[in-house]
Amino acid sequence: MSLWRKRKTSDKVATDVHHNEQKQDTLPVISIKSNDLSIRLWVDPPEGWRYGFPAIYDQNIDGVMRDWIISKGYPAKLIQEYGDSWAVRCWSAKEPH
Repeated sequence: MSLWRKRKTSDKVATDVHHNEQKQDTLPVISIKSNDLSIRLWVDPPEGWRYGFPAIYDQNIDGVMRDWIISKGYPAKLIQEYGDSWAVRCWSAKEPH
């Protein structure tokens, strides 16, 4: 069972967050595909509490999720150390814009 379903969020969010294939020396890229142009998610990377997470991510404003996570203070080196195991918890942010 996926983490998103345990958190009782919609299947749309759970199926729309994907990790792209990556080489060992590159950072993973997370893309969100949705017909909803105003997708907003709470994002919580591993050990994110140390760096001010969870935080609300808006694809239209913040751009590429990985770059946004790093710009918020999350260490790129930590992402590389996690490698293929790096996963980000996401759930819907249903508050007004």
